[in-house]
Amino acid sequence: MFLKQNKLFIWLILFILLNLIVRGTGDANQNSRFMTMRAICNDFSLQTNKYIDWTIDWAKTPDGNYYSNKAPGPMLIGFPVFCVMDFFTKTFDKKHWAPLKEKTPPGPAYAIVITLFTQIIPFALIVGMLILYLQRKKYPFEGIYFMTLALLFGNTSALFMNTYFGHGMVAFFMVAMIYFLLKEKYFLVGLFFGLSLLSDYIVALMLPLLIFAIFLIMRSKRPMLPLGAVRTIKKWAPAFCLGGAIPALMWAFYHYTAFGGVLTIANSFPNPSMIEGKTDIWQFFSSTQSLTIIYELILGKSRGLLVTVPWILFFIPISMFLLFIKPNKNIDGSEISEISDISDTSESGELEKFHRPLLLFALTSLSLLLLLNSTFGGWHAGASPGPRYLSAIFPVFAILVALFWRNIPRVLQILLWIMLAISIILRNIICATTILSPLQKDIGIWGWHLNFIVESSSSKYLLRLIFFTVLFLITLFFTHYATLGFKKLLNKKCKYLPPN
Repeated sequence: MFLKQNKLFIWLILFILLNLIVRGTGDANQNSRFMTMRAICNDFSLQTNKYIDWTIDWAKTPDGNYYSNKAPGPMLIGFPVFCVMDFFTKTFDKKHWAPLKEKTPPGPAYAIVITLFTQIIPFALIVGMLILYLQRKKYPFEGIYFMTLALLFGNTSALFMNTYFGHGMVAFFMVAMIYFLLKEKYFLVGLFFGLSLLSDYIVALMLPLLIFAIFLIMRSKRPMLPLGAVRTIKKWAPAFCLGGAIPALMWAFYHYTAFGGVLTIANSFPNPSMIEGKTDIWQFFSSTQSLTIIYELILGKSRGLLVTVPWILFFIPISMFLLFIKPNKNIDGSEISEISDISDTSESGELEKFHRPLLLFALTSLSLLLLLNSTFGGWHAGASPGPRYLSAIFPVFAILVALFWRNIPRVLQILLWIMLAISIILRNIICATTILSPLQKDIGIWGWHLNFIVESSSSKYLLRLIFFTVLFLITLFFTHYATLGFKKLLNKKCKYLPPN
């Protein structure tokens, strides 16, 4: 009965199944985290000297000790599951345990189990909670449907859910942060933002932007007072700071223990082979921007938003108009038509105070991420299925599309659907081959993966692509009320829940 009334949850089941079916790729990035978790479990230490052969992603401190060069969130959060896996391996595979524990990285089973419990299931749960919440608030079902597919399959972060690169975990934390912000649970907002920062250093750029967005939200309650938001700070700041204190303590413990300072991060002690180009910030970033890199990240064939997540790039100019229109207006200034409006806007109206602040937060965050990456010699993120160093903010755009859906004219909604379909097709092609896409400026990410399938001596990659495509079509069939039945869905009798 639950699935019958909430057909979007079928996509959550498919999301979990596909991430279990598709084998994640364990490379230097993932092994860098695994070696720290192995050191914690076996040696009760953060030093990874014994396991340094697993990866080139390490940091070497002046005292000669080695550590992971990654943000510590996934390592500190995932190590209990890792220790359980080590226990079972030690118990049931005693013959191979001794040489295994130090000489070779963990096998695929570790990545499957750890990502299942720290990324895949938590992300599916928070997306499900968000779906139910927006439905209760009477948001357009079609917009919620778009958000669901964009979160689960249509952005770069979603491709990393079954690998332990950290991006899947950050996506979960960011969606959870927005969900609890909409519910005004500021302790949990602080907690999940802090965990995002603990898992990806680059999220630090978003902290002042998030605080400013909260100020705008709070000021909407007292619009006649210039300092209205300041006077309401006691309503959110203590809870926000208290929630953030938990990951802050984890941050302080890790960085002080490993690198001798609370604000000293792994990038201060890089592997010399990982430094690309002139740098002067943390040994990784330059103080000058490159317009060429910005172009590649926006329009480039291999890492550009245009070819990987075109729906985000298309939504950005739409969002510029959304910042200035009234809630009951389309972006062309016309009144929202009856068919695209909802019969009862009272509940969704409660959340309108969040719309523009969150949109401003997303746009400015993406802009800052672009500027920072334009100073980085490794902006392309190595072998990557897209602009993964920008991907932390992508899930927020998916939520924003749902919030603003009824303000977007029908023709633009259709174009958004088409561009989301392009992202999902690319996702299936990548999952049929490998997420480790090299930088190919000539043929681009699409050309490289299609050539991978066509030129392979084995037909297994083509069969995988067909299999994933068929699975999507079957799921689409079972949710046809949400895709082909929009006219019935928008009928006053049906409102915004799928018909029984």
